[in-house]
Amino acid sequence: EHLTPLAASVCLAAAPRMADVDWKMEAVMQYLKSPSYTYPVMNFIDENCAVFDQEDESKHEFNSIHQNFVELVFGLLEAFLAEIGVTSEEFAAACSTAVQAGGGRAPG
Repeated sequence: EHLTPLAASVCLAAAPRMADVDWKMEAVMQYLKSPSYTYPVMNFIDENCAVFDQEDESKHEFNSIHQNFVELVFGLLEAFLAEIGVTSEEFAAACSTAVQAGGGRAPG
């Protein structure tokens, strides 16, 4: 089971408010700010943003681009989690704990 981008953002916003932030969660937070993550994401956005400026909406094309974006984001995150020895389930549990500890409010 994957976290949705919103759930991941809520998790990451709540994590700093935890009394005892696990080093693995801190590593993920740092990774999401690093060029290893931000460059591929920003390149994808730059390569695909023009599609969303078109007057005639192509919902199929939007859905396809969104699916590719989700695959990129989760692929990058899952590869990093594997690199530091964390399963997706462990990360989801850590996010759940962080949201509960932080009140579950989205950044904003």
